[in-house]
Amino acid sequence: MSRSLACVVVAAVSVVSLLGMVGCANQDAVNSYVDAVMLDEMNNDQEAIAKLQKAVASNPKFALAWSLMGEIYQKNNELEQSANAYEKATSLNRWSYKDFFNLGKVYQSLNKFTASVRAYVRATEISPNSGEAHLGAAQAYYQLKDYKNALRYGKKAGVLDPNQADVQSLLGDVFGASKEYDPAIAAYKRALEVDANNPQVNAALALMYLRTNKVEAAHELLSGVVANNPTSSAYQQLGYANLKLKRVDDAVAAYRKAVELDEKDWSAHKGLGVALMLASGVKNDLALKEEAITQWQLSLKLQPEQPKLMELLEKYQR
Repeated sequence: MSRSLACVVVAAVSVVSLLGMVGCANQDAVNSYVDAVMLDEMNNDQEAIAKLQKAVASNPKFALAWSLMGEIYQKNNELEQSANAYEKATSLNRWSYKDFFNLGKVYQSLNKFTASVRAYVRATEISPNSGEAHLGAAQAYYQLKDYKNALRYGKKAGVLDPNQADVQSLLGDVFGASKEYDPAIAAYKRALEVDANNPQVNAALALMYLRTNKVEAAHELLSGVVANNPTSSAYQQLGYANLKLKRVDDAVAAYRKAVELDEKDWSAHKGLGVALMLASGVKNDLALKEEAITQWQLSLKLQPEQPKLMELLEKYQR
């Protein structure tokens, strides 16, 4: 039996069973759903959606049809439509782990983190041993700055999936946001044991090193990060590390690279201005001072709400 035919048979059996339980056998809805399963297998998404819409029009309580509709919309990145379909599916079947988990993912992609938490938490209630659902809940709580619950679900995810780098990376983020830097460092190191070349984790670990004044270690990590995955943020951190190490010329070079990579990053212009102003003092170079002032002006143009930088600019313009 082919995979497609097998899926149709399984779907048909599931539908008949479900409809039998609720006493609402609707042959037109069943036929449309089975057609949609086959069309989905053949990647005829628009036709599949049309069949599913026909199915739910015939039987609005057809949870499996709403679920498949959510899946198809999700894979096509039509997230609002996907969320609406999954909401229907989960309201009709409160025990569908798959639908609650996918609903959590969709809301997470839409940056609707309160709704995402609600869906993920329900998924963990249905499947208490699901590491991915606990991780999803932790990520959503982290975005809401609810670090207590983010840590609770993150730790549980770590127990369920101890070799999952994403879990340890998230725990590092949560500890870092809570200013618990040593546990954050330990978590990022565990993540790197699984995924050693992850530039985001290396950059995050470097930031924790900077915050705990382990500047040489941060500099070493960041040098590797910018070599393999150059970003404005990484170069800014490298520039800051160089300033802490009193390597002013290297700091200027790093911040210049940060600005080059993202000319609209106000913090990169601000950092370059600081490095240039320090360099102007060391070298007694008025041209560097003027360039520093220009960089600060650009930073303020991009982000006017910087009162301390405004004071600094006024001081050096006198």
